[in-house]
Amino acid sequence: MKLNKKLLVMSALLCLGLGACTGNGNKSSGEQSIAWSDPGSASFTDVTDFDEPIDVRTEDQKAFIDYDGDYSTLQESDFTGTYHTVANQSQSEGKTFEIAFEHDTDKEVASYEVEISLKNNMEDAWSFPAKDGKATIQNLFVGSTYYYRVKANFEGGETEYSFVKTLETANVLPRIVNIEGMTNCRDLGGKLTASGAKIRQGLIYRTASLDDSQSGSIINDTGRNTARKYLGLKTEIDLRGGPNGTGSEGSGSFTGSSKLDSETVYDFIPFAYSNGKDNLFRNIIPVRRFFECFAEPNCYPVFFHCRIGTDRTGLCATLLNGLLGLDIQHIYQDYLFSNFGAIGKTSTVGQANEDGIAGYIHELSTFDGETLQERIYNFLLTIGVRQSTLDGIIDTMLEGPKPELNAKKINLTHAADFTLNGATIVTSDAFRSPEKAASLSQGNKISYKVNAKTAGKTSITAMMTSKNVSSNLAAALKVKLDGQELSLYDTSFATNQLGFGTNDEYWEPAKLVDDVNLSSGEHTIEVENLISSEIKITDMVLTLGAGTELQ
Repeated sequence: MKLNKKLLVMSALLCLGLGACTGNGNKSSGEQSIAWSDPGSASFTDVTDFDEPIDVRTEDQKAFIDYDGDYSTLQESDFTGTYHTVANQSQSEGKTFEIAFEHDTDKEVASYEVEISLKNNMEDAWSFPAKDGKATIQNLFVGSTYYYRVKANFEGGETEYSFVKTLETANVLPRIVNIEGMTNCRDLGGKLTASGAKIRQGLIYRTASLDDSQSGSIINDTGRNTARKYLGLKTEIDLRGGPNGTGSEGSGSFTGSSKLDSETVYDFIPFAYSNGKDNLFRNIIPVRRFFECFAEPNCYPVFFHCRIGTDRTGLCATLLNGLLGLDIQHIYQDYLFSNFGAIGKTSTVGQANEDGIAGYIHELSTFDGETLQERIYNFLLTIGVRQSTLDGIIDTMLEGPKPELNAKKINLTHAADFTLNGATIVTSDAFRSPEKAASLSQGNKISYKVNAKTAGKTSITAMMTSKNVSSNLAAALKVKLDGQELSLYDTSFATNQLGFGTNDEYWEPAKLVDDVNLSSGEHTIEVENLISSEIKITDMVLTLGAGTELQ
């Protein structure tokens, strides 16, 4: 391509398209160069400057994001005409902006591109193709300073660059990410947490699926290029499953390789989505497996999705956002932003004890901790997520002061001192069951050894399942500490959401005993099944009171 004619000077143009990028002007009287190997050529002129921050949000998105009320009580009527609820019509995309230029040269130009980098030496630059003297820019981090230049690739293999300029992206959240062919895509990063840390951008994304014909979210080659070349996605977590989380959903491929490409690590963790129980407590083991996907530091950047990226994806995003210390209003905001996607329905917060974010927050509030972050941390420990995994996620995702989250729970697993008294160890490769559990028939017992370094109090919780839905815990189990029977909570299996009377195992954390006095030294905790129905236990969890410390 040869571009000798003066092109019409282009200002930054906003148009619907990919990404959530904004620019902040650093307009100067002339081009600015930065010391490096190629300082730039004066043959490039009229390269776009940015006089003010470029806000890529649509007017509807602005109205929603700038809402200063309580998102937990938000109704559609509060945003008549702007709060997006149009079925199967995606408005989840942000706007793009353009960088234009002129180039006076007599050489034959094969192609032009605009390079943008977070580093002033232009290392690790993203390259956006330019045509007719302009390039469309997308998917930049929010609240960041960028350096950009135009590059000409000549027919003979030589290159020529413009002077380097700067722009700043405005700190408007969420960072909306567009992947062509898909809907409901955004970065979990960019936000400030309660500890004053900032969630790193570009590491964890939530999206709709890559191949759902019902919503029309089907990635194409351009989208694949964006996902791999620009976003660098390395791991896909697919949360789709049948009503019980075991079979096909009738759309897409749920096993095998990623629809992105063969190089992408594909983790299939099907979540159940019906049968009258909320997404949180019908998917305890899948939630545990979801978080363990982040244990490997090399897995990032990660994207996770269900079918439309709203309910099951919304649950996992709520837990991740809460674990990182995001405040409750931004958690609700992120959950409800899915209404701008092609989700085919209106997603609301719901009510306590219902399937939805209000129900999740209500249930999580029953776990130990003074803040939502502490409660989610302790909830995840209770269901068997390793403390090292949780701390690793926090360390990877946060820049700045980390929260002080001292573990209040100790998991006694089958890898610890564990004795079977008639019980048997059962293994499973089912998606919704733990890999290993103890199966107790009537009269069977299991026991754990505990060594207390200091005296104090503890509560005892068991990760359990049973097909029995009528018995009370106090009538079904006998729990002893050093041979002395303890008083159990007199709640039903149904209240604790155990069993659920189906052929599928619903594993739940059920608190058995509260505030047991532990003296220093070694102790034995024994659990016996008193009923004819089989009871399975995977972990025994101790919640340590103030001053209690185990060896």
